[in-house]
Amino acid sequence: MSDPELSGELAPEAAGEQTEGSSPLMARADFLHAIIDGLIALAAAVVVALLGLVIVVNLLPGHVVNGAGDYFAVAVWLTGASLGTPVHETAATAFPGNADGSLNSGTEVRAAVWLLTLIVLMLVFRLARRRERSRPSASLPQFAIRGLLPAVVLTLVLLVLALVTDRTSIFGFPGLGGDGNSLSPQMSTGLEPGFVFVGPLLLTAAAGMFGRLATCVRSAAGGPLPRRLHDALGQWSPAMRVSWLQVRIIGLITGVTLWIYISVEVGSHTNSVRETAALTVGLFLLLPNLAIYGTFGGFGTTIYGTAITTSSGTGLGGPGRDVRSYDIGIAASHRPWIVWLLLAAALLGTLAPTLLVKRGMLAKRGEDYRWQQVWRATAIGTLSAVAVVLLGTLSLSGYTSSHGFSFRSDLSLGPNLLAAAGLTAVWVCVAYLAVSFASRKPRPLQAKPSS
Repeated sequence: MSDPELSGELAPEAAGEQTEGSSPLMARADFLHAIIDGLIALAAAVVVALLGLVIVVNLLPGHVVNGAGDYFAVAVWLTGASLGTPVHETAATAFPGNADGSLNSGTEVRAAVWLLTLIVLMLVFRLARRRERSRPSASLPQFAIRGLLPAVVLTLVLLVLALVTDRTSIFGFPGLGGDGNSLSPQMSTGLEPGFVFVGPLLLTAAAGMFGRLATCVRSAAGGPLPRRLHDALGQWSPAMRVSWLQVRIIGLITGVTLWIYISVEVGSHTNSVRETAALTVGLFLLLPNLAIYGTFGGFGTTIYGTAITTSSGTGLGGPGRDVRSYDIGIAASHRPWIVWLLLAAALLGTLAPTLLVKRGMLAKRGEDYRWQQVWRATAIGTLSAVAVVLLGTLSLSGYTSSHGFSFRSDLSLGPNLLAAAGLTAVWVCVAYLAVSFASRKPRPLQAKPSS
């Protein structure tokens, strides 16, 4: 009889499979767990988005025509958009009696409510970690399939929701589908179904894999990974702990600071208590967004707002192109006083891990913060910033075309990709190096040989 630890396979009892010989690649329990985990993660985000919408919409002044279907559709759109799926709106208006009399327009919005993104990814991560802990995978193919299945389930459910929530009107505006006049507009608003197989699938699959890897890192004997790979993954733990602690502290300070600042600033320009309350609640739900972009601002990354309009043909004043930009940041043309508070928060969050090391709190697990491993911190900072910018940059593009002219507008708001990646890497490296030098143990003095 072979030893499971030497053969690289687990006993059937440990893997949760009642088989003779080798365990099967998949079992009914794996499909059941994948369905449950995918549904829980997606449903939690949709419910949070739904509750937030109900509160904010009902706080707004005036009467809003709405129904349960409107709230649910927008909640699904917000969740899908937060995982990288754009929201589209297309319209086509025909003018009877004129062969060339048609007007086509379309709009595409990309935005991420980071609260919903974090809910989905953290639930997928934690559920995958718990599944791997209770039923360890017996082989690498089984490990990969178990990590991928919940992501596939979530993606397919989101695809169905994208198809069933495609609507011709939302909250009673605009009046779509024809109104008895000579015009007959045809409109459609909803998620882009094809994109659910890009952002949502990749993000949730990565979260599931990392969740299972986290279990393997904690216990090499409990997973399918060889000891050498287990040790390699464990070497990333010190850099990840320092970076995560640093950005958590910076994000908390900058997020709350921006929430208070924007609420007071905008609230001072309105006399409606309900509008101020709706704004405050809405910004609170966007607190992770404020934390993320406040962290970038504290690192010195300039936030750009750019609007580009392009027209061609004989309409709308003839062909032309207009580019307008607005930038805010420490090195930008516009530097409000709040930017300096963000810089102070970045400094405080960067020094915090070092202070914890001095008090013996950060190194309680015995990690070795060697300065030679600073390249790992560089990679973590760079990749994290690139992922956040690519997913979270707000963009809106629209076009209008008819016989003889076309008009296009593109708006974007977010940090520069290269600047965000470079500056984040620098600040994360500084925090790791500070911890490395602060955690070094002094070498024992060697006694001089007696003469």
